[in-house]
Amino acid sequence: MSRSLSSRSRTTAKLLLGSAVLGLVPAQLAAAPVVEQQITVNQIGYRTKAKKVAVLADPVYGFNAAVEYIPGDSVQVRRVSDDVRVLGVKTQIWNDGKPDTSTSTIGIWNDAQGKNVDTTFLSSFAGDRVWWADFSSLTTPGDYYLYDAKNDRKSYDFRIADDVYDKVLQAAVRMFFYQRQGMDLDAKNAGVWNRKADRLQDSVATTWTGSLNPRDVRGGWWDAGDPNKYMTYTTKTLWQLFDAFENNAQAFTDATNIPESGNGVPDLLDEIKWELDWMLKMQNVDGSVHSRVVDAEGTTYPGVGGPEAVKAKRHYTLASTWSSACFAAGVANASRFFKLYKAVYPGYSDTLLARAKLAWTYLEANPTRFPVDGKDGMILKDGTVDKRAGGDKDYEEMGRLLASAELFRATGEAKYQTYFDANMPTPNLNGFVAIDPMGGTYTWVGQIALVSYARTPKATAAKLDIIRKAFREINYWFDPTGPIAGADPYRVKNWYYSWGSNQLMSDWGLTPIYGKAVGMSLGSGEDPLARGEEYVHYLLGRNPMSMAYLTNIGKKGLNLGAERCATSMFHIWSMSKPGYTQFDYDSSTYGQLPGYLTGGPNFTYTYETGAGALQELRFQPHMKSYKDWSGDWPQNSWTITEPAIYYQAAFVNLLSHFATGSGTAPSATGISGPSRSGLSKASATLRGRELSITGVDLAKATLLDPAGHVVERFEIQGGKATLAKRPAGMLLLRLEGEGLNATVPVLSLR
Repeated sequence: MSRSLSSRSRTTAKLLLGSAVLGLVPAQLAAAPVVEQQITVNQIGYRTKAKKVAVLADPVYGFNAAVEYIPGDSVQVRRVSDDVRVLGVKTQIWNDGKPDTSTSTIGIWNDAQGKNVDTTFLSSFAGDRVWWADFSSLTTPGDYYLYDAKNDRKSYDFRIADDVYDKVLQAAVRMFFYQRQGMDLDAKNAGVWNRKADRLQDSVATTWTGSLNPRDVRGGWWDAGDPNKYMTYTTKTLWQLFDAFENNAQAFTDATNIPESGNGVPDLLDEIKWELDWMLKMQNVDGSVHSRVVDAEGTTYPGVGGPEAVKAKRHYTLASTWSSACFAAGVANASRFFKLYKAVYPGYSDTLLARAKLAWTYLEANPTRFPVDGKDGMILKDGTVDKRAGGDKDYEEMGRLLASAELFRATGEAKYQTYFDANMPTPNLNGFVAIDPMGGTYTWVGQIALVSYARTPKATAAKLDIIRKAFREINYWFDPTGPIAGADPYRVKNWYYSWGSNQLMSDWGLTPIYGKAVGMSLGSGEDPLARGEEYVHYLLGRNPMSMAYLTNIGKKGLNLGAERCATSMFHIWSMSKPGYTQFDYDSSTYGQLPGYLTGGPNFTYTYETGAGALQELRFQPHMKSYKDWSGDWPQNSWTITEPAIYYQAAFVNLLSHFATGSGTAPSATGISGPSRSGLSKASATLRGRELSITGVDLAKATLLDPAGHVVERFEIQGGKATLAKRPAGMLLLRLEGEGLNATVPVLSLR
C-alpha cells in the first residue's frame, strides 16, 4: 500500500479579495488585526541582545494544508501599548519556497490481517514553505508583536527583556514539586493544584514474589504521568538539574514556595534531596540498588477519586547492576553540591559519597550485567517478565561509564579514571556522528559522561582530544543556523521526531553548549549559546503548531505571556478528578498542572492503528504529529502529551543558560568550571599533617609562610591532603585549578 500527502492547488484569490475589502475600511474604523498562527514566534519572548527570528509559514502538507498564508515582502514590529511601528523587517524565503520533504518507508501494523506491512509515503518534517523575519536589531525592552500589513494579521505578543526567561524557569522547576510522591501538597504551597499524599503503602512495599520483608520506599518523584518510580530514569534527570545549578546558580532562589523555602539552601537542591532520600532507601547493604517501585499491575490508572484513593499493593523490583550504576552516578554527583550546604544538611554529602562508593564496590564485584537477561523481575498481566527500565546496553555500559566519571570528579581517585579511560568507546569521527542525543555509540547517559569527565582536573589529554573532536563534528553537521538553503525551516535540527521529541529538542539545544563546556573549538563567529537558544524558541512557540509546549502558563494559569500553550497532557492526577473538569483542558476550572513540558510531536503515532487511535494524527509531518489532548487507551495520548521528569530536567538545563535570576551563588567553587566566579569563602584546617579544605574538592595547592615563601606543593583531592611534614607557625594556602585562584589562611589545630 502506498500513500502520498498531496499538495493542494495554490491560489491567492482569497488573499486579494481580503486585501481589497480591507482597503475600503476607513482607518479609524478598522478592527484590530487578527492573530495569525502561521506567524510563529517565541511567545514568552527574547533577550535584548539575542538573535530574534520569526518563522512565517504557508502550510503545504498536514492537517492545516488548506490554510493559505503568503506574507508580505516585509513585516513590522509594533509595540503592544500603543500599536506604534518600531521596526520594519524584510521577509526572506527559505529553500526557494519549497518545503522540506523526503521519502520514508515504515512498518505499519495492519489490524485486518494481523501482520506488519510496509507503507511508503511522502514525508516531511515541517510540511511548510516558510519565510524568516530577523528583527534582532530591536533591543529595547518592552512588549511587542509582528504585524503583516499585506494580510492585516499579527503574531502573538511577546516580550523583550534580559530576564524574560526567569519566571518560566522557576515554573519549570516547580514541576518536580508537583511530582512529589508520598506527601500532602497543601494549598499553601500548591495553590489550587493541591492534593493529598498518594501511595502511602510504599512504606510496606514488597517484592513481586513477596519473598523479602516489607521495605519503606516512600518519597521521590513520580516518573511521568503515572506514580511509578525508576532508578535508571533518575540518571539524566539529576545530572541535568545539577548541571543547570552549576552553570547558573543565581537563577535558583530559596523562595519558590516549597516547604523547604527559606532554609538557606536553593530550592532546586532541596527538591533534588526529596528524590535522593528515596534513592538511598533503595540501596542494600552490599551496595546493590533496586530498580523501580510500581503499582500492582492494572491499578496505575485509576478512575474518579485521584491517586490518593488507590490502595493497591506496591512492589519494588530486583536489584540490578544497571540501577546500581545509575545510583552511583547520581549520588556521587550530588555529594559535590551538598558539600556546599553542610550547615543545613550536616553529614549528607559524606553519606552520599560513601553510598556511591559502596555501589561502585558492588559493580566491581559484578563486572557484567546482572540479572544477565536484563530483566528486573516485574511480571506483566500475561505472566511474562517485563524487560524495561534500563536493562540494556545504554544503561548498563553507559551507566557504569558515567558512574566512574562522577566518582572521579568527586574524589579524584585514580581507579575511577582508569576505568573510564579503559571503557570509553571511541566515537566515529569519519562521518556518522556517534554522540548525538538520539543514537549511535553514545546516547543519553553516554554523552553526559563525556562532559563530566572532560570537566575533571587531570582528565587524560588523549581522551579530552577525542571528546572535543566528537563534539566539534556533531556541531558541524547539525547547525540549525547555517546558510539559509542548508538549514531547517524552523531553525532547529532533529532527524526523527519520536516519543519524547521535546526532550530531544532540549538535548539538541544543549549539544553545542556541552561542546563549549568541554573546550570544543568552532569556526570564527560561531556562537554555541546562540545555537542552543534556537531550541528554546522552538519549544516556546516558534514551531509548526504555533504552541508553547509548557502547560498552563497563559492567562488562566501562571500568566507568563504565552497566549497559546499546552492545556492538556496525559497525567493521571489531573485526569482522575471527577469528570476531568477541574484541571484538564483550557475550558477547565483551573487549568492543567502548570509548567510541565509535554512529550511533543511523535511521528511514530502512525503505528497506532487500533480502532480507537486518532486517525487525524496518522501520516502527519513529523513536527505536526501533535494534539493537545489526554485520551486514555486506546487513543494512547501518553505517546505525545505525557510529561516526564527527564524531559523536564533537560528543558530546565537548557533554559538555565539564558536566565538571569536573583538567587545567591554558592559560597565556594568546588563545583565550578573555568567560567565561574572566583573563590569567595573557604577555610583550611590542619591537624598534624592532615589538611582539610571546606568547599573545594580538587585543586593544586601551595602552602606558604607569612612572608610568601613556599613550604610545600601538593594536590587537594576530595577536600583533603597529607603533608610531607608538619609545618610550624602561621600559614597560607594558595589554591589553583578549575575555576580557582585564591589564597586562604590555615587554621592549625594541635
